[in-house]
Amino acid sequence: MNKKLLITILCFTTFGLIAQQQPQNASFEEWEMVGLNNQFEEPVNWSSLKTAEPDVIANAAPFAVISKSSDAHTGNFSVKLKNIFVAIAGIVANGVVTNGRVHGDFNPESGNVFTNPNESQWNTPLTLRPDSLVGYYKYISIDGDAAQVQALLHAGVPGSIPQADSLNWVGLAKANLAFENVTEWTRFSVAFDYFLDDDPDYILFNFSAGNGFDAVAESEMWLDDIELIYNVDAIDEQLAENLMNVFGYENTIVADLRKFEMGTRFELGIYDLTGKLVKSQTLESGNKYKINDFKPGLYICSFQSSDGFVITKKVVVR
Repeated sequence: MNKKLLITILCFTTFGLIAQQQPQNASFEEWEMVGLNNQFEEPVNWSSLKTAEPDVIANAAPFAVISKSSDAHTGNFSVKLKNIFVAIAGIVANGVVTNGRVHGDFNPESGNVFTNPNESQWNTPLTLRPDSLVGYYKYISIDGDAAQVQALLHAGVPGSIPQADSLNWVGLAKANLAFENVTEWTRFSVAFDYFLDDDPDYILFNFSAGNGFDAVAESEMWLDDIELIYNVDAIDEQLAENLMNVFGYENTIVADLRKFEMGTRFELGIYDLTGKLVKSQTLESGNKYKINDFKPGLYICSFQSSDGFVITKKVVVR
């Protein structure tokens, strides 16, 4: 269930401190037994139809709408969401996971996910303004169904997705990820659109195996490594660039991150001059990497840090 935000503090050698707010259990490694007689399993700090209100909806929810999967992008587990047709009600139960609570209804258009400020397990405070929502997913699409990701920043309450009155919406990141099968772990990045200059009070995530009210039975989504990306000051980015040593030789590109303290992840994308992605790799600070099998030429290396800044390096491979 829910909830606190994990406050991450990153310290680069000469940077000072950068504090950020991130969701807990964002890699879905921790699970707990919930629901009637503790017969269902949900990821810690997250919820689903299995713990929806009212109880009649939770009790009727099929077991497989959410499950623990050993097919993970990192670590041991991811969360698997599946849309399932419920014959007795004549509806498709949408596989969703949220950090709020699900309000279910036998009329799908009357359902939503919402922040409950009165019970800590159903709300996640957040007072910063992230730039984007990122994560990794796989997807099986039935009849053109689409995986959907949403993150709502709202000031005060109510806060729900969907919501008729959106006057207190500070910002929203929302996207349909795929209308086709995605069989390999694929990174998504969805920017926040901001509607108010105010700082938010809460964040509400909603991840779904189906395209809103039009979810198709048997569509499946695997989700892992959710993260909020923030801007950092330009001076910090410049210092990071100075600490990074990237060069090429003999069909090899070297990324030396040993001047950084341990514990920071970088997503490296290497592009040729046509803009084609040649290789991608996840790097950890404090290490030196040699990436092989490049043809001679000029390449663009783009490093996106886990704290949101992007460093671009040009590398010549002989």
